[in-house]
Amino acid sequence: MNIRKMKQEEIKKLINSKEFSEIYKTLDKESQKILKPYIKDRKIPIINKAKSLGKAIKEWVSHGMPEVTEKQYQRRLKICQGCEFWNNNTCKICGCTSAKLRLSTSKCPLSPPLWDREI
Repeated sequence: MNIRKMKQEEIKKLINSKEFSEIYKTLDKESQKILKPYIKDRKIPIINKAKSLGKAIKEWVSHGMPEVTEKQYQRRLKICQGCEFWNNNTCKICGCTSAKLRLSTSKCPLSPPLWDREI
């Protein structure tokens, strides 16, 4: 996918697509940089949020439902709150909220992640 050649309307359509969070992880740094201004205004469809949460819970349950410590949770939250893609307690990349930060099987959706699984 060549982000550099896309028109503004095509970029907006991509940003709001159901597949965006998975596509974003595969993009090179320059393409990610081009998309940053558009991501801040991203409206994540409820179906995307549900899929992301469902996937996270499935993995969490399969590992025995481990939770991070309060210290680990606070570290993750601080990292997210400092991220340019965190807005109104929601990640603008994957659509998750701070509740997902308590799952030790979850990780930041950026590539590379700002915080990783702790299992």
